[in-house]
Amino acid sequence: MASREKRARAHTKEKDVPSVKERKDALYAPFRALGYITNHVPFVLQVRFGGKDAQTPDVNVVTCLGDTWAMWNADRMTLLFVGPMCADSITAMAHSTSPDSLLVAAGTRVHRYVRGHEAARYATEVAEENVAGTMLSSMIVFGDYICALAADGRQAFVWSLGTTELIQTLSFHDDFTASTLLHPATYLNKVIIGSSDGTMQLWNIRTGSLIHTFSSDDIRGGKISTTHAGIVSLTQSPAVDILAVAFADGLVSIFDIRQGDMLFSVRVEGTLGANCVAFRTDNVAHTMAVATRAGSISLFDLDAAQEEGPTGGAPRLLHSVQHAHDGAIGAIEFVPGQPLLISSGADNALKQWFFESPTLPPRVLKSRSGHALPPHIIRYYGDDGRAMLSASRDRSVRCLSVVRDSRSFELSQGSIASKSAKLAVEASSLKLPAVSSMSYSTLRSRDWDDVLTTHAGDRYAHTWTVRDKHMNKAVLSVARTKKSTAIATASCVSACGNFALVGTSDGRVEMYNMQSHMHRRTFATQGKSPISDVVCDALNQMCIASTQDGVLHYFDFFSAAKTATSSVSTGCSGLRLHRESNLLAVLGDDLVLSIVDIETRRVARRFSGFRGRILDATFSADGRWLIACSTDSVVRTFDLATAQLIDAFRTPSMATSVSFSPAGDFLATAHVDSVGVHLWVNRAQFTSVALRALDMGDVAEEREAVLPSVQGMSLEDSETTNADIGEPELQRTYTSPPQLSDTSGPLVTLSTMPRSRWMTLLHLDTIKRRNKPKEAPKKPEKAPFFLDASAPTTSAPANASPLEKRAPVAGGRELMFESDLERRMRVAVEAEDVGPLFTYLHTLSAPQLDAEIRALDTAEQQTLFLQALALRLRVKLDFEAVQAMLQVFLVCHTESLQAQGVHPDREEEGPGTELALALRAVLAEQRKEGARVMESLDYCLGTLSFLRHVPLTSV
Repeated sequence: MASREKRARAHTKEKDVPSVKERKDALYAPFRALGYITNHVPFVLQVRFGGKDAQTPDVNVVTCLGDTWAMWNADRMTLLFVGPMCADSITAMAHSTSPDSLLVAAGTRVHRYVRGHEAARYATEVAEENVAGTMLSSMIVFGDYICALAADGRQAFVWSLGTTELIQTLSFHDDFTASTLLHPATYLNKVIIGSSDGTMQLWNIRTGSLIHTFSSDDIRGGKISTTHAGIVSLTQSPAVDILAVAFADGLVSIFDIRQGDMLFSVRVEGTLGANCVAFRTDNVAHTMAVATRAGSISLFDLDAAQEEGPTGGAPRLLHSVQHAHDGAIGAIEFVPGQPLLISSGADNALKQWFFESPTLPPRVLKSRSGHALPPHIIRYYGDDGRAMLSASRDRSVRCLSVVRDSRSFELSQGSIASKSAKLAVEASSLKLPAVSSMSYSTLRSRDWDDVLTTHAGDRYAHTWTVRDKHMNKAVLSVARTKKSTAIATASCVSACGNFALVGTSDGRVEMYNMQSHMHRRTFATQGKSPISDVVCDALNQMCIASTQDGVLHYFDFFSAAKTATSSVSTGCSGLRLHRESNLLAVLGDDLVLSIVDIETRRVARRFSGFRGRILDATFSADGRWLIACSTDSVVRTFDLATAQLIDAFRTPSMATSVSFSPAGDFLATAHVDSVGVHLWVNRAQFTSVALRALDMGDVAEEREAVLPSVQGMSLEDSETTNADIGEPELQRTYTSPPQLSDTSGPLVTLSTMPRSRWMTLLHLDTIKRRNKPKEAPKKPEKAPFFLDASAPTTSAPANASPLEKRAPVAGGRELMFESDLERRMRVAVEAEDVGPLFTYLHTLSAPQLDAEIRALDTAEQQTLFLQALALRLRVKLDFEAVQAMLQVFLVCHTESLQAQGVHPDREEEGPGTELALALRAVLAEQRKEGARVMESLDYCLGTLSFLRHVPLTSV
């Protein structure tokens, strides 16, 4: 054994990588998952006591999330952080106090984490002896030992916590199948191991020897089990040598392992599971709690076992909290020294139960929960993309926060908990049936209800308010008479938030007022086919209803008159309307996704290639993309402009619903076997992505994608290979050309400067007058005598003409200097290249450019300026900049041009002839380009009128 101890060492530095295919996420990359709280694996309670001044300890709860774990602050029930992912699913967890660390059993190994980082690893396989690894099921930590049971119950492994050595491998007899284990308090190097046949064994893990075997009859106190139930849980009581032994058939035996006698026992209804017994340790009351797999918690008074009388010798049942969880309870545990019980269950809920008095039943103090069953409908709520509505088969409607998990909540359906306690039934049975359709509008969310839902097999539609987190008690009935069997099948809230439209199973659409719930009008399809979905446009002018036979019915929103009908497919399961573009997506039963323009009522696009029923679809925020999911587990993204499939990825489990963020940054998906919502980052929002058209029916081009984890991934973590994203010519960085061209020549190109710059140049005088001070500056009252309040000025008066500002020289002549702008204009006109000149003009601010234009005093300078503008118009660049400069020039120098006799139509020679020719060239280029733009505009208006039947209007 000693030689084996030396060879069997675990590797603490190597890292496991999940065995998945290499991710090649082109358009979407996994980001994170929402709504996960806990699962059936028992949680771990971490209690850290502070210094001498700390009166209450710091309590953290670690829950299992499948292949990772999450740590919660028990005081506020907020998420602290999420641990790294393991290669296999987690089966057990334990807490070590020395050193302070968390141990996780996953697959064939045990991982030790310190502050969220893996510090050591303990393996069951021994490479030197060709011993394969063994799957682990349960684990305990005490002292310097880690003891874990094999999943088959045939072996137990013991490691050294500090050195990671495999110290012992305990092998059990063939008729003994281990199911759970416990370290009894004060028993050095000893563990108690329970079996599936009801017996227990006491082992010394240091020597690897069996000390004693406890028979099932002794543990049960002679109470024979007809089902031969095994031991599922062992719990140490506050008293030394006393253990609570829980059997699967509901019997809990309080057993003295030193004497080998059963002190007393209790029985609860239902079966029991792991970590189902807990003892209260605050010295106020001696209470034992027992949790069942049916979701109930029973509380027993242990002091009654010491009383004399007819009830003496057995604990007394204090309270029974029925349906504390909506599923099997995974674990319960009292916080040391506090009247606080923490429970977790397979219903994805973590709850704290507070005991106000030893005689009063506990109440829920704090809780965190998610969907107990996978959600099947998800919709982004609001325009900021920070919240999401989700509906699940567990009959709940929840609002999930994308920003912070603590802001998520469930929308209340009334006093369900109190009714459940009175009637002794499950709370979920009193809730509404599962949601079949959901719609919302946030425009009037501050005034009244903003969410509308219909439910499976329900004749009523219900309204909700997310702001107040509850459902309205008033309902919207679709039944015309008491004998009517019509049920609500579809829902839609108008864009204004004032009207609720509810489709029925007998071919009607009823409209109600969202505030008063009063009936307004009925849209009749004149048929008996059930309504599959209903939508209305953004202006409340048109209502469109689809029936299950694949017919679209168009109604006038105000008169409720049917205006048209059209057949799209053999059947229709849903409609998705993008209200900004009036494009309607029709989910056909013939595996075809059709795009209909509701104004022309024509099918604009048809997308095929689905190999399963289309479950859901959503438009991107700008209406460019359409994302759909189907039963073939593929999420497809179609580009509407090019009618091409641009992205497709296959998920490990089938996606049942999709929703695109209004901000355009995330795609949310719900899956058939996941209780959470998964977010995928839109890489095109943050980086350059080269897209290519995919074959709609080519299976080989659908890449495998890994679902986002709770821990989350950064955009850099997604392993993207550019070689498979786009065509070779598209993989290079695309640089936009400075100017586009067509067959007739280059197109008119605007400058790269913002529009506000040229608007400021045009209205600079108005801005100066507005910003001009209303009164002159005053001299300070207590200014020193040697300071003059009026600052001397050396500039010329504002009303002085440019000629008066020139410096006189001897002989009565004026000294003329060539300015920098005049020199640049002369060089540009002579070279017939004004590009560098306009680059310089773009660097000037609006006041500087205005001053330069006003300083053009002589005819030569003005001629050069107009010639430069004409050259720029001729190459069709900086169109709006030339217009703004020309307007400022004409406003400033109109009098100067008239004084020189400049006229655009002037023919005779004389002063100002060159200036007139330059002005005429500018106007000719402007008229030529203006006529070309108007011709193109008229062509577009005519084409649009022909396609949409819009009457032409004068421009």
